[in-house]
Amino acid sequence: MVYRYEAIERLPRILGEFLDWEVPGVITRNVGSAKGYRSAYEGVRKQMRMPIDFVTNQCNSKMMRHFYSESERRKLIERWAEELQAKNAAIAA
Repeated sequence: MVYRYEAIERLPRILGEFLDWEVPGVITRNVGSAKGYRSAYEGVRKQMRMPIDFVTNQCNSKMMRHFYSESERRKLIERWAEELQAKNAAIAA
């Protein structure tokens, strides 16, 4: 089974439907925001941007096109790509 990490809060319901069995919850471990390096981690998440070509190539990959809608992939590009060009990035259907 493959799931989207950012949808982990829905995982018990999804697993329950998949297994036809009640799944009471999922324990989240190894969370960067709970570590001693929390402030550095959050700083990187807020400030990090990657080259537009790299982000666009990742978002246009076969797996990303399968699991994410066009609008979701556009938002990821706008979030992670260098800001000057992100709004005009070419996105595959």
